[in-house]
Amino acid sequence: MKTYRTNFLTIFVSLIMHRTAIIIAFIVCSLFCSCATRITDRKAAKAFSKVGVKATFHDKRIGDHNLHYVIASSGDTLKPTLFLVHGSPASWFCYINYLEDTELLRYFRIIAIDRPGFGKSDRGHATTVTEQAEIVSKLIPELQNGKPFYIGGHSLGGPLAVKLTAKCQSQVNGLVLLAAAVAPDAEDEEIWRKRLLPFDFLLPSAYRTCNREIWWFKEDVKSIDADLNSITCPVLIFHGLADKLVYPEASYYAVKELKNAKSVSLTTFQGQHHNIPWTRYDPVKQALMKWK
Repeated sequence: MKTYRTNFLTIFVSLIMHRTAIIIAFIVCSLFCSCATRITDRKAAKAFSKVGVKATFHDKRIGDHNLHYVIASSGDTLKPTLFLVHGSPASWFCYINYLEDTELLRYFRIIAIDRPGFGKSDRGHATTVTEQAEIVSKLIPELQNGKPFYIGGHSLGGPLAVKLTAKCQSQVNGLVLLAAAVAPDAEDEEIWRKRLLPFDFLLPSAYRTCNREIWWFKEDVKSIDADLNSITCPVLIFHGLADKLVYPEASYYAVKELKNAKSVSLTTFQGQHHNIPWTRYDPVKQALMKWK
């Protein structure tokens, strides 16, 4: 009996340590591979003011959901709109360098949103990317200002950008994909995410939401070809060839499936990893300004 109890305790402790290791590894990986930093609207407004950027913060109720977003401009709100969607886990703050760029703001009014489940948009309440598209698509008409409207998405924000563009064809003039997860066959199985689900209450809310939506996305992405096929506007695609989180094959797949897009431009960066919106900010920025 003593031996049995000892073996049982050993196995039990090993399982706990194994799952704890997975959780710790997930958090550490997320910290290094995402931009989950948040800042209060009040502090952000002061920071924007110091660099001469006019920024306003908004909360919009869409059914039972709250959507939080920031609008940055040079003061002229009747410029084309660049609507930016972050990855996982993260918040609108990911795009602070875009929002504070006074040169870029000469070309665009820039809007960055907290995706559902993150920041101040129902933080901690996970939904599928398809469900997020249903929610956010209802906001797009209200953001129109009579000028061209462009949507950009990084990482898991990429498939949401694709679905929003597909749903709002008449209101979107261009799509930007940055290391976007848009290919079914380019997704790792990551079965550990499913095993983590019963224990993800131990995670901070942003990482819990991240784990759940990424696991659900494994199924969600299987139908994204229909969305890609339906897009008719011009598309800009950027990807780092050393990206190990979203493989470059995802962008090659997007090029192949964007059969009806007016134009498709793919730019790859040798030796670059997943964070190209920041590590290759200047080439992305220059492409955006030329596109406008």
